Amino acid sequence: MLVDYTNQLLDEGKSMADAVIQAGRVRLRPILMTTLALIAGMLPIAIGLNEASKQRTAMGVAVIGGLISSTLLTLVVVPAAFSYIERFRRWSLKKAHKLAGIEKLMKQVEAAELKAKTVTIEKEGFSEISK
Repeated sequence: MLVDYTNQLLDEGKSMADAVIQAGRVRLRPILMTTLALIAGMLPIAIGLNEASKQRTAMGVAVIGGLISSTLLTLVVVPAAFSYIERFRRWSLKKAHKLAGIEKLMKQVEAAELKAKTVTIEKEGFSEISK
């Protein structure tokens, strides 16, 4: 969800840093609420209040530790890794386009399309004048 929202912000034209920070701010509350709810649900198992749950205390502690570590990874490591990977992806695409000569080809196609539109507009203008 964090990466998806970051991509949406990037599509809207925000810079990489602004998109990552805003996505982190917006998604912080739902991530923390989910984590805290799961931790609260695992606390009785981790504490081992009765004989039956004393056997499962290790599992409860492990689950709570996993939730805490995954939350920290989600909020810190994922945005950092995403920004590095996205920067590398953009750099590699730019290099690939340059190597393939697509950049020049795209400019030529755009120029040809613009010329075709200009000719069409001029023809329409002449037909309206002659009427």
